[in-house]
This record gives sequence, structure tokens and C-alpha cells, in this order.
Amino acid sequence: MVDDLTCFERREVLTHAAETIAEYRQVLNFTPTNNLGSGDVVFALYRMAYNIELFGPAAVSEAMLKAVVVIRALRITLDEI
Repeated sequence: MVDDLTCFERREVLTHAAETIAEYRQVLNFTPTNNLGSGDVVFALYRMAYNIELFGPAAVSEAMLKAVVVIRALRITLDEI
């Protein structure tokens, strides 16, 4: 599926995922323990989106799957509030 996306589309999906995670964190008043450093998923998604030409479809797909897991966990937490 990722193979069918253009670099622009991959960048947009990654950026949207990062924005969604950041927004959910803000609503939950959650700050990662690494203080949004290079190990943070939002940082990694933005970095990959900015340098999308350097990453192949497999790497982008893996990042998207990680983002989905984080978004799902945050969404479940939001729904419990």
C-alpha cells in the first residue's frame, strides 16, 4: 500500500500522524519521559516526513504501524476519561 503513495502523500500521512499524537498528548496533558527528544515517536515521524526521500516504503510502513499503535493507545485512554 505504501508503495502506491507518492513522496508527498507519504509525507502528509506521517505529518498527520505526528500531529494527531501531539494533539492527543496535549489533551491528556502527557509529556513523554524523554522530553520529546530524538527517541520520541512524534519527533521520529516529523524527521521521517521532512526527509521522506531518504526512506524506502518498508521504513515508512513500519513508522506508520508504530504511529497507529500509539494513536490507538492514546485514543483508548481518551475514551476512558
